[in-house]
Amino acid sequence: MNEAQVRALIAEVVAELLARQRAKRVMVLWSGAMLGCGQAADALTRLTGLGMRLDYVQTPSSKRLHSSERLAQIGMTEASGHFVLDHDLLLLPTMTVNLTAKVAAGVADCLGSNVIADFIQTGKPIIASRTGVDPAGAAKRSIYPTMPPAYAAVLAANYRRLADFGLVWAEADQLDQAVLALPLAAGSDGRAPAAAPDCCPAPPALGPLPSGAVDCGLSLVSHQVVAPLPTGSVLLVKPGAIVTAQAADAAYARSIKIVRKV
Repeated sequence: MNEAQVRALIAEVVAELLARQRAKRVMVLWSGAMLGCGQAADALTRLTGLGMRLDYVQTPSSKRLHSSERLAQIGMTEASGHFVLDHDLLLLPTMTVNLTAKVAAGVADCLGSNVIADFIQTGKPIIASRTGVDPAGAAKRSIYPTMPPAYAAVLAANYRRLADFGLVWAEADQLDQAVLALPLAAGSDGRAPAAAPDCCPAPPALGPLPSGAVDCGLSLVSHQVVAPLPTGSVLLVKPGAIVTAQAADAAYARSIKIVRKV
């Protein structure tokens, strides 16, 4: 065995160990997009190969494109029980422009948009394929090279809005890497980490705040808001703002105090 083979073996073992420490139950929502479908299926096959449990549900349009037999070949199981409460994260391997627009507008009027909205509102991680959605992506440009700029701007705005909601976009062939990049769901000793304290109290008085406090006027505070902040800083959020679980975990890990204004 040469050095390259040894490195490949080590990388495979490390990836498997990381996968086993992360979310065990992944909710996979298949919708009707075709762009990147094959690459997404390969990425999900790699995840099931690492021991992750993938439960799936299909929208009506997806059932016309992806057979249950093909999904079973990937190693997935048809979802049962509660789609949100029984799962740790939502994976969208064939995200469509239609679903993106609905969720961006706060519309939840079908299976797909309802599932995504529920995950957003509970603050659980969501990872989606950008391949069929991003108007600036190579796959989309290859099919629609003359897309009118005004229409592309609408698609781009919806795409960015979902990122503001906390959704993580990834290329279809990199969905497995995006899942493995999530924060560990358990400590290195296998036990669940200590629960983070209530990071958004509403005290009767804020008292003096450091001069470096950051005033956030957003209604939804996602991981993208917390990530650039210096360790030990203070983030002020609106009284009715929603702080996602990822944002709270990131703040707790870096001693960032999130204070809800009164």
